[in-house]
Amino acid sequence: SLRLGLTNSYLERSAGSGILFLQGVLLLVGTIFAYHNTLSIGTLAAFLPPFLNLSYSLLYLSQYLPALHHASGSAKRILELLRAPVFEPDPEESSIQELKEEIHLENVHLRYKGRTKNLSGITRTIPKGSYTAIVGGSGVGKSNLIKLLLGMVQPNEGKILFDG
Repeated sequence: SLRLGLTNSYLERSAGSGILFLQGVLLLVGTIFAYHNTLSIGTLAAFLPPFLNLSYSLLYLSQYLPALHHASGSAKRILELLRAPVFEPDPEESSIQELKEEIHLENVHLRYKGRTKNLSGITRTIPKGSYTAIVGGSGVGKSNLIKLLLGMVQPNEGKILFDG
């Protein structure tokens, strides 16, 4: 969502700005201490590289926090699904009957509203117990054929017959 994107962008930028500000303050304070002989230049020079390494590590970590925040929301939704009760249909109430002979597609045409034909004139017989491969390039109608066989869409023309 837009709100989450803005929040993530703000977190990334504010963390980077904060770390840059801390580096500047440390350099300024260290320089002042070195000027007043409270801190030697060697000590300041020895302290700066590890601090910069640590601050850059924190900066990289802060860039992953928004993704972690987003992932935690996704994990919550997944856990809700895993904890949801499992639906087990009663086999005696099932309207699906076992295939006895064959599936027959007779001059099947499929066209979605306002589009060209997805499937045109498919006529095939698939005997019970046989294997049928549905292959082809992208967009030739493989998924649409499966949707037709599952009854998710109805053909514009033709028939799909199960056992007859």
